[in-house]
Amino acid sequence: MPGGVGSSRPVPEDAAAVRPHVLRRAWVAVDTAALAHNLRVLAALAGPAARTAAVVKADAYGHGLVPATHAFLDAGAAMLCVATVDEVLVLRAAGIAAPILLLYPPPVDAV
Repeated sequence: MPGGVGSSRPVPEDAAAVRPHVLRRAWVAVDTAALAHNLRVLAALAGPAARTAAVVKADAYGHGLVPATHAFLDAGAAMLCVATVDEVLVLRAAGIAAPILLLYPPPVDAV
């Protein structure tokens, strides 16, 4: 096995280098209704005085930044949280006007 424990052989960067004949048949099916339901449940548990913030960093954890954002906002999220300036720009370009909290300080060259 290439690159196994104690091996001196490097692990290929691309799995296709090991098995070029294997087709990739993976996909992600995102249930935006489930995302919205989960937000509503958490908001109900937090109580009527609480405002909810949906964390959509890292492409909404693989759920799709813009579709997940729409689901959360439609379900009542008061604001969004992202990790990078690029994510803010994507949301603004998609017409998202909700308040956005940048969770990490932006690099100086991004400001």
